[in-house]
Amino acid sequence: MMTHSLFVSMAKIKTDPALQPNARGARKLAVTQVYDRETLAVDPGWAPPDTGQPCPVLQLPSTEMAVFNQNAAQQRHYHKQATEIYVVAAGAMAIEIDGAARQMQTGDAVIITPGVVHEIKNQGSKFTSYVIGADCGGPGDKFPA
Repeated sequence: MMTHSLFVSMAKIKTDPALQPNARGARKLAVTQVYDRETLAVDPGWAPPDTGQPCPVLQLPSTEMAVFNQNAAQQRHYHKQATEIYVVAAGAMAIEIDGAARQMQTGDAVIITPGVVHEIKNQGSKFTSYVIGADCGGPGDKFPA
């Protein structure tokens, strides 16, 4: 039976193999569609998967959530449907929004509405950030700019 809630602690995020140095730098937590490297979470206390095991995720009809760090591949993009909310959980992150550079620190958040071009800029600083896609169209709602 899948869970209807998911508690994600920073202590568990810090141990996630996907967020370690030389790893991909991103982990999905809530998705609109479950893929083969994911499995529905059965425990409300999220924990990173063992190497090679599917990641536990919460499936939601129109919301996605991920955690990422400076190692994640980034590109300028926009969404036709989703509003994205970025929250810096630790460190300092640079983001470009409609051509304007912004510096974000621990605890800062930004809300980006559909159609707005944005990109996380890797400036060598370490950070951990959450991104929440609300009213999300899923993986097909990300367009390069």
